[in-house]
Amino acid sequence: MQTIQAQTLTNYVQKLFAAAGAPASHAERVANSLVSANLAGHDSHGVIRTVQYLNNIKDGMLDPHATPAIVRETGVVTM
Repeated sequence: MQTIQAQTLTNYVQKLFAAAGAPASHAERVANSLVSANLAGHDSHGVIRTVQYLNNIKDGMLDPHATPAIVRETGVVTM
């Protein structure tokens, strides 16, 4: 199996999301999150999701320009 350095993978994933229309800061944040999930051993939540997310952007199911906002917060939950 080929080994890819985390930063190399992060840069690649970031470029994919930027090419799909995400602002640079969003693309960087998503790429870091996906690669970090893999590094933490949560492969099902890592870069394996990249194709799904890119397809969702292409199909209009995800807005690459969207910015999260807190709409409700309790002691244990933030929505």
